[in-house]
Amino acid sequence: MTSDQRLRRLLESQVDLAALRVLYPSVRVLEGQGVRPRVRCGGREYLVFCSNDYLDLACDFRLIEAAKNATEVYGVGALPSRVATGILDIQEQIETKLAKFIRAESCLTFTSGTAANTGTVPALIGSPLARVMRATSQPASTAVFADAAVHASLIDGIRLAAPGRTRFYRHVDMGSLKHVLEHSDTAVKLIVTDGVFSVDGDIAPLPEIAALAEEHDAAVMVDDAHGTGVLGECGRGSCELLGAEERIDVRMGSLSKALGCIGGFIAGPSWFIEYLRHAARTSMFSMPLPAAAAAAISTAVDIVEQEPWRRKRLLDNARYLRDGIQSLGFGTAKSTTHIVPVVIGDEEKALSIEAGLQDRGILVRALRYPAAAKGQAALRLFANTAHTREDMDYFLNALADVAGGG
Repeated sequence: MTSDQRLRRLLESQVDLAALRVLYPSVRVLEGQGVRPRVRCGGREYLVFCSNDYLDLACDFRLIEAAKNATEVYGVGALPSRVATGILDIQEQIETKLAKFIRAESCLTFTSGTAANTGTVPALIGSPLARVMRATSQPASTAVFADAAVHASLIDGIRLAAPGRTRFYRHVDMGSLKHVLEHSDTAVKLIVTDGVFSVDGDIAPLPEIAALAEEHDAAVMVDDAHGTGVLGECGRGSCELLGAEERIDVRMGSLSKALGCIGGFIAGPSWFIEYLRHAARTSMFSMPLPAAAAAAISTAVDIVEQEPWRRKRLLDNARYLRDGIQSLGFGTAKSTTHIVPVVIGDEEKALSIEAGLQDRGILVRALRYPAAAKGQAALRLFANTAHTREDMDYFLNALADVAGGG
């Protein structure tokens, strides 16, 4: 048996490879600046509605200049893990700056939001440190309570941390959360939710979650990857928007979406972040952010604070898209944010509309099972500060044309 045959046998014992090729679309190869509202692919220009660069910062000349300057001073790489060599001064400075921006005592950066979540949840519950540094001879029983629509990286963190000790409550259903909390006999509880949900674009009812957490002595972790830099008067995210900042124990934010860079962070009390530096395996056994990224992030934070018009225009654009989509007879789920789904339902029809829009020079992605529930396929749009009214009208006219069979 050849090496290729051995590998194929291993995978085909678990996965239908032929079905997998049908299920997941091919990866587009973009030419040049791939995060702009207009990109080139295969020699053709496309209008993009599937970029996370919400505030149009990824190619901002100020971020580019900051990254260039840092590269000249620090080089292009990064140090090994924090415990091996330490961190650069610029890496420490960006964590201090992010903590100040998010109004938390302290902050720890990771190379991605996924790394932040998959490292932090196990550190909160089921930490490997417990085996060698247990505070008591008989540890308390623990459990995680998670919204059914949390991001995949939180689910991965939960699977690592608490297999068999997780209860999912119905999406943003506080009656369901109350029920599972009341029927739990665990002494220590952690509630996990997204701030802004990445499929439907709705916002978690954080004050109500915090109230239930206080009633049942549970800690709360919020993944605010899509809210950071966008929501709230100062751009601090869904917790700021809903006035829940002081009531949320641990906040995760993304540096690769509205801030236009790369990475993720966890914000919380100083003592917890100090613990996390050693307990989060995705930090302790991974390189920190490169200096160029830290410098660009610092500049992005300044822009978010100094140019609130970007957030306003983004949310105005999202509102315009939502209204236009609904006027065509499509649902937009429960979206109230810059993530705007176009509910199609039938999976083949969603794929057909995606292809039709691409033929007309528009890039979107159809979400279908398992990214969406069966029979609830949708196009997921990300609004952008740089989208013009003409861009959005072109999309809406194209959607009407394609969906109508034109």
